[in-house]
Amino acid sequence: MILVVGGLAAGKEAYVRSLGYGEVDFSSQLDAACPVITDVQELVRDEDADVEALASRIAAEKQVVLCVEVGSGIVPLDPGERSWRDRVGRLAHELAQRADAVVRVVCGLPTALKGTLPHGEASVQVVIMRHGTTTANELRRYAGKADVALSARGEQDAKAAGVCADVERVFVSPLQRARRTAEICFPNARQQVVDGLSEMDFGDFEGRSAQDMEDDAAYRSWVESNCTDPCPNGESRAILEKRVVASLERIVHEAQMRGDERVVIVGHGGTIMAAMDVLASDGREYFEWQVGNCQGYEVRASFVGGQLRFDEPRKFADLGFLGKRAPKQGPSFFQNRACDYFPCHEGVAEDEFNCLFCYCPLYALGPDCGGNFSYTERGRKNCKGCALPHRGEEGVQLVAEHYEQLAALAGKCS
Repeated sequence: MILVVGGLAAGKEAYVRSLGYGEVDFSSQLDAACPVITDVQELVRDEDADVEALASRIAAEKQVVLCVEVGSGIVPLDPGERSWRDRVGRLAHELAQRADAVVRVVCGLPTALKGTLPHGEASVQVVIMRHGTTTANELRRYAGKADVALSARGEQDAKAAGVCADVERVFVSPLQRARRTAEICFPNARQQVVDGLSEMDFGDFEGRSAQDMEDDAAYRSWVESNCTDPCPNGESRAILEKRVVASLERIVHEAQMRGDERVVIVGHGGTIMAAMDVLASDGREYFEWQVGNCQGYEVRASFVGGQLRFDEPRKFADLGFLGKRAPKQGPSFFQNRACDYFPCHEGVAEDEFNCLFCYCPLYALGPDCGGNFSYTERGRKNCKGCALPHRGEEGVQLVAEHYEQLAALAGKCS
């Protein structure tokens, strides 16, 4: 949240407009669904106003708060006016404590009193990731608002995606599958829970699979609408998209205000599809944005004409592109229990074991790999005598020559 203070007609609103906010974004009413609240000092006219509770609510619901500085050193004779000014001062103090940045505007010129002077022009890198696998995912059951946990495989998914030690803040859905994934992948990050990032509420379809509901008229009707109609006692896609986009607008705006270059989000498949369907600029349809567990998109986010837009979307399957990682812990590759195919190699000596991902990129081609090998008594290839160059330019060339075969094999597993 950004607190903007200054005298009457000091240019506060003009400054906030320069950050990308439009006419419809401003309101003096706390209950209005607008990101910017003006004249916040008027909310404490009532002598019984709970200043601390009000400040907490404002900070949780609004992106930008405008407060008129009152007093100018002149002490009013009226006791009620003096009491109100005291409440305004306390409210400004409480808001400043909760704010990411405090800006004072004098004659149209902004000065940062706390944080970095916000500006609305810079783009922000947004990394939006789906949580790890749950039992509901494995059974192909709908789990939206249901607070299901990661399965054992889901825990492995998150560890395999990568551990990024230098991410300091991560925005998460309140559901435990997203929070646990963030805890594994971003162990040093402070989690900021955003309710609007929750998965779609599937209502009466929760906990059931498509197979369970093949004779359910309501489910068939929903599917025939391309899943746009409201789920009975649940949400529609339009409602999902509205709350997800509103949450992302706030997250990106506040990141710009703080001067952050990167935002990391852990949510759900529906969260990602809703965001990309509305905000991405390359015209794909809702379901074309589907991703697997612990996958997601990296985009450049910016506001154009006051509207959030995602450009240059790039799908990722792990977090390697984020750079610095914590040191990997655990067993060596031939004891890797995170592998989907474990325990195919449990108890196998290292010189008897090879794997497409862990050891040799050509191994899975079998006798067509072109290397020297023999078969062990257990029927495994022993490549101990192989003389093929597995590194450098020649190794790259070998992989390139067999690329289509390797890609086909890799496509069958994670």
